[in-house]
Amino acid sequence: MSKEDRSLVIMAALAEPLRLLREKGSVAVPSDELAIRAVKGCLNTKTGAWRATKPAGDEAGLLWQLVKFHRSGGSLYGWPWFADERLRDELDTLAVVLLGGSRAASEWQRVLS
Repeated sequence: MSKEDRSLVIMAALAEPLRLLREKGSVAVPSDELAIRAVKGCLNTKTGAWRATKPAGDEAGLLWQLVKFHRSGGSLYGWPWFADERLRDELDTLAVVLLGGSRAASEWQRVLS
């Protein structure tokens, strides 16, 4: 599946959760255009699979880094501390929705409980 086709499939699956989060208004949610650009940048051009290495673009690179963080045990070494705060918050929401949750957040919750 091509990168473009795969990004459309991903965004179709995320449309409803992102819409519900926008309606609730309690978290920063990226626009559909930003989400599509970031997701598309994280996909391999030929296969449409998630890239093994961080992409060069700011939006895609930040999303890739956030997905990597949320898949991890929560080491703050991987957290993008110096990224633009608004962009980071929006793409952080996208990363958690993309993954269906956050292993990192679960680990932090367990440790702090």
